[in-house]
Amino acid sequence: AGLGFAVAMEKEDFIGRDALAAIKASGIKRHLRAFSVDGFQPFHGGETILRDGQPAGMLTSAGYGHYLGRTIGFGYLDIGNDGSGEFAIEAFGKTHRAKLQPRCQYDAAMERLKA
Repeated sequence: AGLGFAVAMEKEDFIGRDALAAIKASGIKRHLRAFSVDGFQPFHGGETILRDGQPAGMLTSAGYGHYLGRTIGFGYLDIGNDGSGEFAIEAFGKTHRAKLQPRCQYDAAMERLKA
């Protein structure tokens, strides 16, 4: 999830230490990516992420971004996935076109606020 910086591995023993050390030693295989879908979609997490029509991952969480006016979801993709291709989220028997987004979706230039 990109939170390795928040773990003090040099501190005394803690639950999950061995698992984290093994992941660090073998290298990260997946990373957390953010997606958006126009409008409201009833995603809850667990939906399939498709890349070029093939399963590529699964949403871990999702919700509607009222400020952004679109549905936002987070899910893991393999490290080798460079973000190219057409992404979609499959939910309740329907496929919704999705865009890969930066992890933090905000209006840094405050363009929407000034409009």
